[in-house]
Amino acid sequence: MLILVRYGEIGLKSRSVRRRFEKKLISNIEDAFLRNKIECSVTSEWGRIYVYTENLDKSVSILKNIFGVTSLSPVVETSSELDDICKTSADYSKKIIKKGQSFAVRSRRTGSHPYSSMDVAVKVGNTILNSVKDISVNLNAPDAEIFVEVRNNRAYVFSEKILGPGGMPLGTQGRVAALIDDEKSVVAAWLMMKRGGSVIPVYEEGNRNAAHYLKVLEGWNNLVKPFVIKSDNLSEQVQEIEKFSRKNDALAIVIGFDEFKNIESFLPLFFPLIGLDNDEIKKLWQKIIFEQ
Repeated sequence: MLILVRYGEIGLKSRSVRRRFEKKLISNIEDAFLRNKIECSVTSEWGRIYVYTENLDKSVSILKNIFGVTSLSPVVETSSELDDICKTSADYSKKIIKKGQSFAVRSRRTGSHPYSSMDVAVKVGNTILNSVKDISVNLNAPDAEIFVEVRNNRAYVFSEKILGPGGMPLGTQGRVAALIDDEKSVVAAWLMMKRGGSVIPVYEEGNRNAAHYLKVLEGWNNLVKPFVIKSDNLSEQVQEIEKFSRKNDALAIVIGFDEFKNIESFLPLFFPLIGLDNDEIKKLWQKIIFEQ
């Protein structure tokens, strides 16, 4: 079984940076599969990553929590010959389009071919109409969509795009220490992870919910060993984190406040939640715990 993985922001980087970030994303994917004891084979080409696996459901669950992945699709692979694409699409559509439903074909191409994307959509659509009984075409609001992506000498047929978290691959940016003391602070740490930061969780020794918060971050592949602080005073906590940061190359401290507070520190202080209201923060928290 094959899963086609897409990335977004990485594609905006220069060629050398893009290559390095893509390599890191592939490494993160392979590490996540290894931790979950799921076998996979990962290949890539410019703009796409391909994950071959025997455990589709578990693999999808892993991939949709990897930062840098914008979306993914379980696909059926065939050659770029138009007849092969039509046959594969027709066979595939029998499992997707139900009697009485409408459908649409969405196609795109990369590479040189003796046909256009519109040619693919028209011919595949006609083949599906002739293969599946009692269905109709509706390009504006179909009950089902069949996607065809032709890339050079291969083509991929699929019916869904599963969203990933997007952002940058974890570990492509600097290391930061994140004070974890409540749900908001977990959201702040998660947002830094989404930007590619390697987050060191820091929590107060007496925080009874710390284990739960760390487990949530682990679900998003943050496996950095946490640091425990003694004090319950914010200024003293920052001082402890500063000392720790000197020894562990952390470049900044992440604070989970949704408003700026004047805290003295020789390290930069990041407030990722500034600009978000309580409803937005709550929605992010629900997303984080639901999808992890």
